[in-house]
Amino acid sequence: GQVTKVTPSSGHQGTIVELTGTELRGYGREVLSASIGGVAAKILEESNTRVLIQAGNRTAGAGDIVLTSDTGSLVFLQDGFTYVSPAVINSINPASGQIGTRVTIEGVGLRGGGGSVDKVTLGGVPATNVLLDTSSKI
Repeated sequence: GQVTKVTPSSGHQGTIVELTGTELRGYGREVLSASIGGVAAKILEESNTRVLIQAGNRTAGAGDIVLTSDTGSLVFLQDGFTYVSPAVINSINPASGQIGTRVTIEGVGLRGGGGSVDKVTLGGVPATNVLLDTSSKI
C-alpha cells in the first residue's frame, strides 16, 4: 500500500490526521494499528483508501507514519507528519467578562500546526465568533 496524502501534515497530540492512498490495509481486511513517529495513534476510521487517526503524545519533530494490517503488512510513509511544539498562551484580556465580551488571546503557536483555529472555548463555553486568527493572536 501507499499513503499519497496526509492532512494536516503537522500538529500536536490529539490532532486528527487523515491519510489517503491505495491499499492502506496492506492487502488485508483491516488496519490493526497505527503509529506516528514511533508513538501509537488511535484509529478512528479505516478503509482501504482512507484512514483517520488521532496523533499520540510526542516531542516536536518529523515522524514516520506506519499502518499495520491484519496480515502483518506495513504501509509506511517516511517523515509523513511533523509534531509541533505545544501552543503557549501568554495573555488573555480581559480575564473575565459576560456573554458578548470581546476577548483577545495572545501567545505562540496558537494554531497548533494547523491553518486556522476551529473553535475557542472560554471557561468551557464556546466562543460565538473568532474575529482574528493568526498563530500569535486570536
